[in-house]
Amino acid sequence: MFPNFIFAAVAALIPLIMGYIYYHPKVFGTKWMNFCGLTEEKLEKDNIAVIFGASYVLSFVFRLFVHLSGSSNRFVFYFNR
Repeated sequence: MFPNFIFAAVAALIPLIMGYIYYHPKVFGTKWMNFCGLTEEKLEKDNIAVIFGASYVLSFVFRLFVHLSGSSNRFVFYFNR
C-alpha cells in the first residue's frame, strides 16, 4: 500500500482552490471580512506565502494520513458495492 505522491500533491491543491473561490471578494470574501472585523490593510500585513505553504503542507499530510490509514479504501468499497 505505497502512497501515490503525485496524486497526493494534486489532491492537496483542492482545498486551496476551493478557499480561493469561497473567499473571493465577489463570492463571500467581503462578507467574511466584515463579519470577522478585518480590512484589506490588516490582511496585507500577513505573509501570504507562509499561509498558503502551511495550508498546502497540512493538506498533503492529511491526504497521506487518510491513504495510509486505509480509510480511502473503505470509502471506495462502500460506494462500489
